[in-house]
Amino acid sequence: MRTRLLGTVLGVLVVGGGAWLVFPHLPGSVPEAADLRQEGAILAATGTFREDAKGQDAAHWGKGTLHLYRKPDGSLVLQIQDDFQSGRIPDPWIYLNSKANIDDEKDFNRDRGRKKFARLKSFTGTQDYPVRESLKEIRAVTIWCETFGAYIASANIFPVS
Repeated sequence: MRTRLLGTVLGVLVVGGGAWLVFPHLPGSVPEAADLRQEGAILAATGTFREDAKGQDAAHWGKGTLHLYRKPDGSLVLQIQDDFQSGRIPDPWIYLNSKANIDDEKDFNRDRGRKKFARLKSFTGTQDYPVRESLKEIRAVTIWCETFGAYIASANIFPVS
């Protein structure tokens, strides 16, 4: 009886611990996004995560849009929009790329001017990130899995005139 109980407890710990390590721990959506236009921000650039990139597969994917807003004080905010979704991957990071058309790991690694920007807050929904870089420096935004060095999705940045 003791052996069976000990086996059950160990099994729960191993399975639970393994699931904790394997599955990402991000909330479903983050309701903290600001209404930047009401704060006087203007749309400075847009982008759409490409769903047909050669580096995507069933586990590594992303879709949706993003906007870069310029606030009245001149600062920028990257706002991933409500239509954003991505695969649940461990350790997801956002990178700001100095090159456009990042479609896979090879393209990502070729961009020597890329900057590790922020950890992704959620796999879905609207999210805000303050940006210190100049809009002129950002040609694309990429979601990247740090743990496995895997491409998830990228959006070219198009300034709004």
